[in-house]
Amino acid sequence: PKQPGPAKKRHGLELLDVSVGYGSTTILSIGSLFLSPGTAAGLIAPNGSGKTTLLEALSGQFPTRIRSGSLAADGISQRRSAEFAELVYLSSSGSADLYPTLSALEHLAFVREAWKSATDIDSLCSSLGISPYLDKPTRKLSTGMKQQVKLAMAISTDCPYLILDEPLNGLDPGKRKTSCDAMRSEVARGR
Repeated sequence: PKQPGPAKKRHGLELLDVSVGYGSTTILSIGSLFLSPGTAAGLIAPNGSGKTTLLEALSGQFPTRIRSGSLAADGISQRRSAEFAELVYLSSSGSADLYPTLSALEHLAFVREAWKSATDIDSLCSSLGISPYLDKPTRKLSTGMKQQVKLAMAISTDCPYLILDEPLNGLDPGKRKTSCDAMRSEVARGR
């Protein structure tokens, strides 16, 4: 979570000769990549090709997934996990990061507090169209509703780098547009 302090110059998300995998098995080698702040990038590849493994590695939450190479956000190495974790947020696929008995609003309040965010939750929820089901436990939400709650959680962190794994799964065309508009807005803000 963020701690108050002087603003840092943002450099971007940088991968140098990175390969990812499990244990001693390398699943994917991607070489080097630099994403400047306010850049959106997508991964398109067949199921089982290592997309989620790569995103988990990029988030810093699973440092052992990086088999070789280095990863940095704003010049801070992923190996400096506490500092790196303040810069990169992963919204994983599925609902593993949702507690089934907590409401959508409780999730958002928790994330906002943990990240010391000033995000206006009411405005964010209204823009995503999720206000009508904020009081429901997440176990009672459809896949698409959960996806929108997870997107709202990611946005509410105010974290500079958001990694979203399959953020449009389960969304109808209207909700896809709403979610895409929200993501574009975050990119325009430099995230």
